[in-house]
Parts: sequence; C-alpha cells; structure tokens
Amino acid sequence: TPNGDFTNDRLLVHGQKTSKALVFRVYDRWGEMVYEGKDFAFNDENTGWDGTFKGVAQPRNGYIYILSFKDSNDELMEYKGTVTLIR
Repeated sequence: TPNGDFTNDRLLVHGQKTSKALVFRVYDRWGEMVYEGKDFAFNDENTGWDGTFKGVAQPRNGYIYILSFKDSNDELMEYKGTVTLIR
C-alpha cells in the first residue's frame, strides 16, 4: 500500500540480519520487470519496490517477485511468489 503513511510503502525483503539479497526483481502481469535491486541487506527499509515503474505509480494488480540470495551455508537460494499492490 504505497500511500505515504510509512506502513507497507515498500515491498521489502525480510529475513536474517546477516543475509544479503543478490537479486530481487518484481514483474508485472505481462512479464515486464518493474523493479530490480541487487546486493542489499535483508530488512533494509531504504530498499525494495515502492510501487512505481519509471517514476509512474503502477496500478492495483498482482505482481510476481523473484529473490535470489545465499543462505547461512552459502547455498544459492531462490524464492518466487506473488504480491498484490493495493492503492
């Protein structure tokens, strides 16, 4: 709900404080990448998707995310899922 109230204004990656995202991408329903973040710490409130693409607020809809990171055993992990943008 990116509406400027400082609650859920960004789609963040949460996890162990020692973990670091290698790549975090968000795609719209047509497969266009609307966000990409690389090499950032989990739980960083200054990173993550703010619901815009090229400075334009994106519509309410379902979006797909893909997260690649290394776990505590240094194994490459990948999570995929969906998120709904609400305005």
